[in-house]
Amino acid sequence: MMKIIASVDGAEQAFNITVQTPLLTKYFPNFSGMIMNDKSSPKGVSVKRTDSDTAIVTFPIPGQIMGSNADGQVSVSTEAAESVSDIISISRRYVIACIKYILKRTEFLPIYDFRGGDKPGEYNFEEMKKDVVAAAKSKRDFLIIDTYENYLKGTREMSYEFNQHWVDFGTSEYADVIYLVLSDKLEELRKKYKGKLVKTSWF
Repeated sequence: MMKIIASVDGAEQAFNITVQTPLLTKYFPNFSGMIMNDKSSPKGVSVKRTDSDTAIVTFPIPGQIMGSNADGQVSVSTEAAESVSDIISISRRYVIACIKYILKRTEFLPIYDFRGGDKPGEYNFEEMKKDVVAAAKSKRDFLIIDTYENYLKGTREMSYEFNQHWVDFGTSEYADVIYLVLSDKLEELRKKYKGKLVKTSWF
């Protein structure tokens, strides 16, 4: 799930915008590049990774802090508020761009249950074999998930929440997946990923 929290560092006269999304784990350089190179980003902006799925965007407050109320809420200029809005907008565009990229460059492999779809037997182990070969030829990553039904639900409803495990192209783990699938070792593949799938919401 994506979280965005804006705060003010009064001592440094700066805004800190914390962005948290699982997509940063794999695509932080893309996020940093979008923030640093977008024409709408405020002057003096910087991006720092603070955790695998978290980054902080910092930039000087345009104008002056106008004051604070009894609850400690800070008032800033319209220009400053617009700068915060711009960073939030870029962050959301980053998530959308990442999802489009993932859908294009990733092969979903539902290893525990092939049921689902409009027709009985729509997806099966033989189809998975074909998908694995095609994915390897086009250098797509694998995303190991639990069921075909959850794949359909997540993509059709655009909720993009899966029990998942990434397998990057070119790794030894990637080669292991290809070997197990093409060698008809489905049960061994299932044992390999038992307990390793993590429920993840991309938004």
